[in-house]
Amino acid sequence: MTIKFKREKINDEKLIRYYTRGDEEALVQLVKRHQKNIYNLSFRFMNNSQDAWDATQETFIRLIKRAKSFKGASKFSTWLYRITCNVCKDILIKRKKLISDSYEELKLTEKVTYKNRFNEVSNRILEAEETDKVQNLLQKLPQNLRIV
Repeated sequence: MTIKFKREKINDEKLIRYYTRGDEEALVQLVKRHQKNIYNLSFRFMNNSQDAWDATQETFIRLIKRAKSFKGASKFSTWLYRITCNVCKDILIKRKKLISDSYEELKLTEKVTYKNRFNEVSNRILEAEETDKVQNLLQKLPQNLRIV
C-alpha cells in the first residue's frame, strides 16, 4: 500500500502511522523532512561533522526499529529529537569509555616500560659496581698474578 504524499498536507504523526503499516514512502518523507534538523542537533552535541552524520544515521536506524513504539503522546518531532539526544549521549559515553580504557592501558604500559627501564638501569649500576669490585681486587693482587 503506497500513498502519493504531498509533503505539506500530511503531518508527521500520520506519516509514521503509514510507515508502521508498511508504506516505505512515508519513511522516505519523514527522513527528507527531518534529516537536516537531526544533523544540526547532532552536530551541537558532537562538535564534529562526521560524528554528527553517524549520529543522524543511527537516529534513523532507531526510528526504523522503534517506529511502532511511537504512541502520539507528544509530537513526532519531539519523540525523534529525544531519540537523537539518546543516540548522541550513547556515542559520547562509548567514546569516553574507549578513551578511558585507552588511558588505563597506556598507564599500564607506562608502568611496565618504567619498571623495565628501572630494572635495566639498576642492572647496569650493579654490573658497574661488580666491575669496580673486581678491578679493586685485581689491584690488590701481586703484579705476577694480575696477568691471568
